[in-house]
Amino acid sequence: MIIINIDKNIMTQKKLFEILTLIQHVRSTTWKLINPIVESINDDKSTKVLEKEWMDHWKRESDLYPLNLDKIDTWSTYDECVDLEFYVEKNVEGSDQLICEASIWDGDMLDGERTKRRFTAKIKLANKFIRTIEENINWRFNNFLEDQYELHLEMKKEEWMKNLRQEILKDDKPIENKTIRKEPKQPIGGDLV
Repeated sequence: MIIINIDKNIMTQKKLFEILTLIQHVRSTTWKLINPIVESINDDKSTKVLEKEWMDHWKRESDLYPLNLDKIDTWSTYDECVDLEFYVEKNVEGSDQLICEASIWDGDMLDGERTKRRFTAKIKLANKFIRTIEENINWRFNNFLEDQYELHLEMKKEEWMKNLRQEILKDDKPIENKTIRKEPKQPIGGDLV
């Protein structure tokens, strides 16, 4: 994959929202975004926890286990046990808002592999948080561009084949050697000459 790094001065917050809308979502399965999320919950009034739920029935039903997403301890787990998905959603006024759907898993004590989901949450983050996931957006955008390029090449190939087929099948024109490339002759051993 070809990585195209975009100058941060060119990429405005509005453009990041447009690109995230185009690519639909970005994911992160690492711990590095947890601290900024917790800081945003604590420090930014525009960040709102929309939904949250313990997966454990006993914790969900008991008042003894509040699901405090503003505490970093609530989020503590192994690096591989974090699953964050960021996407753009329209609010009731029609403005873009940045949403994070989080799933935090418990990990086994041997190597931290996921055992069971601990909790899920849906958080509306402050719009400026999009700068925190700019690298994720850029990576996913590069993948999107590469896929679009492959589709473009496939369409050009089909168009070229259709045009050549029509040219060859014309009744009024003999097949010309310069239109068709011939495969190189191969000796009996199979090596190209």
